[in-house]
Amino acid sequence: MPVSTEAARPRSRVVTGDYLRMLSGQGVSEFGSQLTVIALQLLAVRALSAGAITLGLISAARYVPFIFLGAIAGAWLDGTSKRRAMILSDVARGTVIVAVAVLYWLGDLTVPLVVLAALAGGVGRVYFDVANQAFVPQLVNKEDIVRANAALQNTVSAARVAGPSAAGVIVQVIGAPFALVLDGTSYFLNVFALLGMKVDTPITSGRQLSMWRRIRSGMEVIRGNEYLPWLMAASAVNNFALMIIQAIVVVYEVSVLHFSAWTVGVVASCDAVGLLAGSMSAPRLVKDGLRGQAMIVSYAVIAASTALLPLAGGTWPVALAFMASGYFFWGCALGVFNVANISFRHQITPPELMATLMGAWRTVLFGALPVGALVGGAAGAVAGLRGALWLGVAGNAVSALILVMSPVRRRLGRQGGLHEDS
Repeated sequence: MPVSTEAARPRSRVVTGDYLRMLSGQGVSEFGSQLTVIALQLLAVRALSAGAITLGLISAARYVPFIFLGAIAGAWLDGTSKRRAMILSDVARGTVIVAVAVLYWLGDLTVPLVVLAALAGGVGRVYFDVANQAFVPQLVNKEDIVRANAALQNTVSAARVAGPSAAGVIVQVIGAPFALVLDGTSYFLNVFALLGMKVDTPITSGRQLSMWRRIRSGMEVIRGNEYLPWLMAASAVNNFALMIIQAIVVVYEVSVLHFSAWTVGVVASCDAVGLLAGSMSAPRLVKDGLRGQAMIVSYAVIAASTALLPLAGGTWPVALAFMASGYFFWGCALGVFNVANISFRHQITPPELMATLMGAWRTVLFGALPVGALVGGAAGAVAGLRGALWLGVAGNAVSALILVMSPVRRRLGRQGGLHEDS
């Protein structure tokens, strides 16, 4: 393994003004988004008497756009301004979220309108997330990709620590609509941060290819790599399984464990604390040549930790301990996996196809989320909430087995995984 020192490396661009603006804006926006994750579901449960199937529909609506727009959005973004696309996406998302709160106050909010709002927010998220991931390599050196992605993950994780707890308090004391208004405000604050950035140049070589040619080229990059098909399959199964759990866990906490809105928020924040711990440790694990092994262990830990959720019960402190522990270790494992996985894709993808590959990847991975949400809602109605949670646990175990059977177990992060760039 080659030995590198800070003196031998190019000066880091991780701390550039544009990168810091993206970090701060992303943190504010993510904080607001966490308010919505809790507030919108609690609003549906308490104000609209939503059950497991309805929550499954709302959760699915947030991710359906990735099935139809992920690859198309990525190919389009490789030929245009990614910063402008992020600005327009956040303006649209902020407007939709505030509109939900206004409709509630007017007494006109219905379940179909909540589902429609979730769908519109999902469309905005497709363009924002793909543009955001593809924008990072334009702001930092290739040698700093792992650290840059870890810093972004740390910022998101910190926002997720505060967001769910804040959402629980706001819903408990004031009401869910105010959490939605705060979320809408956070999107507009992120717009101001993006407007202050100077880097705004698209990859011009991407304009030379048609959109469909870029999509085809991105898929060829995935198929031609020894590891990416296995990582994509494992990640899709993992997303499917986790969404089964997420689609019905709030109903489980409120109706089975009898948690208050504040307790629901506290439990959800444990996931973010773990995510922060995992993303902070990820650069060291990748640097030490343990990328493949770290990803396998991460998925195994996710399977084990989510098993604590259906086991929760008994007295309130015991149930809280099981739920909080499950969420924390789930977050830790996901933080490590995300940084290693995204950084690997950044390092092997041609710059002119960066957004295209990110979009195609998200089409598959996020396409599994609405399916998982619908399965979770249906399983909760048919097999009971605990039975649905166990189904999600089984799916997480399958995702870990896929990586164990793949070349990732033997070589990624050592001979064949671009470790020299870490």
